Amino acid sequence: MISIIDNYLEKPYFKKLESAFTSNKLSWYYNKHVASKGDKPVLGNYYFYHYFFDENRITSSDFNLLEPLLKKLNVRAIVNIKLNLYPQTKKILKHALHIDHGFSLKSALYYVNTCDGYTYFKDEDKKVNSVANRIVLFNSSKYHHSTTTTNQNGRFTLNINYF
Repeated sequence: MISIIDNYLEKPYFKKLESAFTSNKLSWYYNKHVASKGDKPVLGNYYFYHYFFDENRITSSDFNLLEPLLKKLNVRAIVNIKLNLYPQTKKILKHALHIDHGFSLKSALYYVNTCDGYTYFKDEDKKVNSVANRIVLFNSSKYHHSTTTTNQNGRFTLNINYF
């Protein structure tokens, strides 16, 4: 089951995250495979990412920005936290269905900006539109896919996997 919560963060904190995540001060890394290395080579099927936490350690000097969000989510232990940037494409590209982890843990997908991109959840047959300051809570072992956007320069999502 997924849970969708709009206006998740207080507006000043949301604006702080939005500004930080869309600034030219954050380091971005290119990945030519959106969901898995088995993705078909499709023009536009790539994204950029910024890990805040991975492999049991903080990997970003900007990690402290997330502390109020992690507190609100009642995070006890972090598996990984990654900010995604899907560049604009001429038409919406649906990425491959995937799971975040092969075991049961909590996932939070936080939408940084509003655009025509979305996340599709297979089990619920539900499309969740990208709306700024919206969060979707779900089990990381559930199949879902992301998309690009056509009406913004990029689609920004923060993915948190945790206990």
